[in-house]
Formats: sequence, C-alpha cells, structure tokens
Amino acid sequence: MLHREEVLARVTKYRRAHKEECNRRCAEHRATHRKEYAEYYDLHKKEYRDRSRRYYHIHRPQLCAMVAERQRDLKRRMLACDPKEIEKFYIESERLTQETGIRYSVDHIIPIKGKTVWGLHVPWNLRVMPLADNVRKWNKFEAV
Repeated sequence: MLHREEVLARVTKYRRAHKEECNRRCAEHRATHRKEYAEYYDLHKKEYRDRSRRYYHIHRPQLCAMVAERQRDLKRRMLACDPKEIEKFYIESERLTQETGIRYSVDHIIPIKGKTVWGLHVPWNLRVMPLADNVRKWNKFEAV
C-alpha cells in the first residue's frame, strides 16, 4: 500500500503534466451534473440544514474559537490607516465591473495568510484586478 504522500505527489505530478485536460474534464463534469446537484439539494434541503445545525451545536466551542482567532488575526494585520483609503479600492473594483462587464476584485499583493509570507490589510498592499486573475493567483506571492 502506498503512503498518502506518495499518492498525492503522483496525482499532483499528473495534474501538472495534463493541466488542460484535467481542467476540461472538470468543467464538463460540472456542466453535466450541475442540474442534478441542484435537484438533489432541493429534495434533501431539510436534511442538509439539520446536519449543519447538529454539526454547529456539537462543535460550537471550536467554531467560536476559530472565528475569534480569525478576528484577532485580522486586527493584528490592520495598521493605523484610514478605512476610506481601503474602501476606495473596493469602490474602484465595483466601478470597473459595471463599466466593463468583467468582474473585478481587490487583491492583496502580499497575501494576508500565505504559505511563505503574511501581508497586511493596508492600502499599499492592495490592488484592483480581474477576478479570474485573482482566483488564479490565489494566495501566492509573486515577487517582482
């Protein structure tokens, strides 16, 4: 039996070598099954909701601790800067989306919580870019 890391490395290697094919197959699967997923969810909405409530009640202390940690984390990353300066980026992204019809979003140049670096939620770490590019970038830091 292979170790989990070996299997994961092999799958990652394959996906990198066959990126276009994997993306195409994934898109086809989503397109053909989207309606089925929606219908299944509609039929089982009550069960989903009940399961979610049970999970919340069982794990409430852990979930509350995670939210509190996330809030503390954000406060640590916010410096004394004018919130209106940050808001300008979000207004600009909305304006560009309305004008061009292409969805724009606000990107943290240095990710808030990247794998190798952690950035700040400050104006000099923000930029407006197309949502598709931002999703592709994910939380990677692209050094210039």
